[in-house]
Amino acid sequence: MPVKPRQTKKRTKAEQSAETRAMFISVARELFTSQTYANTSTEQILLSTNVTRGALYHQFADKADLLRAVCEQIQQEIVKDINAAIEKAKDSFDALIIGCDAFLEAVAKPDIQQIWLIDAPAVLGWEEWNRLDREYGFGLLLEGVKQAIKDGYLKSKSSEVVAVVLNGAINEGVIWAARSHNPVEKLAEVRSALHEILQGLRI
Repeated sequence: MPVKPRQTKKRTKAEQSAETRAMFISVARELFTSQTYANTSTEQILLSTNVTRGALYHQFADKADLLRAVCEQIQQEIVKDINAAIEKAKDSFDALIIGCDAFLEAVAKPDIQQIWLIDAPAVLGWEEWNRLDREYGFGLLLEGVKQAIKDGYLKSKSSEVVAVVLNGAINEGVIWAARSHNPVEKLAEVRSALHEILQGLRI
């Protein structure tokens, strides 16, 4: 009895578009990490993906827009890592410590240091970099601070003020560390200082 050939589901245009976009982001992330944003040309990206220039500009306005998409992927990964880490916390104050440590551990990765901490602020500008940060990581930090205040672990009654100050200290600290000659050592110093700040806020 003849067997009917298996019919493969045809991908929709939306699925094809999403796959193409994901491929551009993946290739760009590898190239931006290995040779920096400035030293990566659109021609190299097209050569690595074997996709037309028209397809690239259908997905992204320009190379900077592609960098923005890579940064959004990085931020989503960092938030996922932080959420996984704080599940082990014994209380909301412990969650703040663990969450900050998870963030510092994430930004110690070479690709995140190069793309998010070095290239993105210079290319996208501080305002856009800060917008992306507030859209992802800051919201998580704010919720953590709110819960710690609610549970009676922090002195301040203004969760937003505490979150803004902590976020500013963290961002300045990790950028300073990434641009140093010994990022790992400097990130450890940032981590130690951050712990001292949080302990100083504790009731």
